[in-house]
Amino acid sequence: MTLAEDNGRYIWSETINNGDIIKFRGNNAYYAYGTNSGTPNLYNGCVFKSTGKFNVCGDIRTLLNVNNALNATYQTNYTFAGLFKDSKVVNANDLLLPNFVSKYCYDEMFMNCVELLDNPELPATALSDGCYYNMFYGCSNMPFTPELPATYLAESCYYQMFALSGVSELRNLPADYLQNKCYDHMFYNCNNLTSLGEFVLPATHLATYCYQYMFAQCQNLANVNRNMLPATSLKTGCYQSMFDTCRSLVASPELPATNLAQACYANMFYYCVALTTAPELPATTLFRTCYSNMFANCDSLERAPILPAATLTQGCYNQMFIYCHKLNTVICLATDISASSALNYWLSDVAAEGTFYKNPEMTSWPTDSVSGVPTG
Repeated sequence: MTLAEDNGRYIWSETINNGDIIKFRGNNAYYAYGTNSGTPNLYNGCVFKSTGKFNVCGDIRTLLNVNNALNATYQTNYTFAGLFKDSKVVNANDLLLPNFVSKYCYDEMFMNCVELLDNPELPATALSDGCYYNMFYGCSNMPFTPELPATYLAESCYYQMFALSGVSELRNLPADYLQNKCYDHMFYNCNNLTSLGEFVLPATHLATYCYQYMFAQCQNLANVNRNMLPATSLKTGCYQSMFDTCRSLVASPELPATNLAQACYANMFYYCVALTTAPELPATTLFRTCYSNMFANCDSLERAPILPAATLTQGCYNQMFIYCHKLNTVICLATDISASSALNYWLSDVAAEGTFYKNPEMTSWPTDSVSGVPTG
């Protein structure tokens, strides 16, 4: 191998032939990323680059302790982050990863590996913050996800894990105890994903922003399991923008929750232009901005779900059905609509004619295009 120095970094390079095998090992307790004044330097560690395609196999811990690999642990955050980023690895199925993780240990590990077809198993059941952050981001030819057996998650653990990837088949996600932003952007812009017919998110203990943007921009996602979201008690922003701009989505999952939270459904189906059936919304006690922009730009929606709450809250229906140009049937049973911005542009640019059903005890509905019943 040839050793060279480049701006304080050492680069080992080697020209190899098709079919050659190269073995790496070492004793590097803190392996990859160094720090700069206590802040991780994401491009100051040991990484693999290639101009040709290759497979990778073996126990990854032999890079930490060649003499006692089975007992080696991850002694720092970002341990193997960026290890194969932007390389041409094809098959990593025989790469052995241990059943434990550390914070951000696999951040960007295979990011933009566009040749990757087979991924390693991920056996860890106890996760750490950001441990799979961006792990397979941009792996545009990877067809399926690995098993993710963890039942108790960590903050941002799956953030953008498969974003912009080629996955079309999802494995079950059995976790029941979630943490903040754990699934945030997980399958963002996965345009090979067309169906979630058998897919369930069984968690009943949610967390703030846990499903935020999870399937956003999945342009070809057409159908989902009606029972995929069983939780009845929500957290702040938990479903915010979950299906944002899923332009092929025809019907939504059921939403049985009766205990809402701030912005829990905000933008959930924003720009789902093929959506023809909205879910029932059974909650009668609302929270600030809970339904804000929920169905904005749903251009195929003709009938709004019944809105049973008697008392509105600040911004609760803000722009809820704005630009739903075919919407012609609305049932709103509110009797107190005095909260600030509760109805701000909620029915702006809906159908020119239609039917509005109100609570018989309600006598003060305004008629205007900003916060009332649209003319016509």
